[in-house]
Amino acid sequence: MIGGLFIYNHKGEVLISRVYRDDIGRNAVDAFRVNVIHARQQVRSPVTNIARTSFFHVKRSNIWLAAVTKQNVNAAMVFEFLYKMCDVMAAYFGKISEENIKNNFVLIYELLDEILDFGYPQNSETGALKTFITQQGIKSQDPSLIAFSSFSASLAASCGHLVGPAASSIRQKKSSHRSPAR
Repeated sequence: MIGGLFIYNHKGEVLISRVYRDDIGRNAVDAFRVNVIHARQQVRSPVTNIARTSFFHVKRSNIWLAAVTKQNVNAAMVFEFLYKMCDVMAAYFGKISEENIKNNFVLIYELLDEILDFGYPQNSETGALKTFITQQGIKSQDPSLIAFSSFSASLAASCGHLVGPAASSIRQKKSSHRSPAR
């Protein structure tokens, strides 16, 4: 069915690569990058045929998921699988981004091993997968939250209030070093 699955970033670099059939080679990865991701004109069709190879692709944020095959496959099933894969990844580690994919590549390969069996889609229900794959995904923090928390910490420190682990250790030191009463 599906000969290979590739996940690309917006530059065309392969983040995840899983080949299920011998007829899909490394040149398929380069062909998709050149003809779809780096195309001069925006590719409007979600199916692209290049050198007798079909590329079914979806884009989430700046991430491309591409299922590759040289066989005549049911396109609706391939797209249902791609969208379900996006849903499963989002359920495990939140937003689909390059950072999250790099942080969770081991988890993604485990999910692919459960969801695809030699290129044939299997059970892709998130509830059922979570019984087999109990590993928690690593979620990247929102940059605006990081900036806000560092701003609030610096504001509290400038007002003389200590926050975080340092505050509790200093409070303990102050309580143990009390001056004797006269």
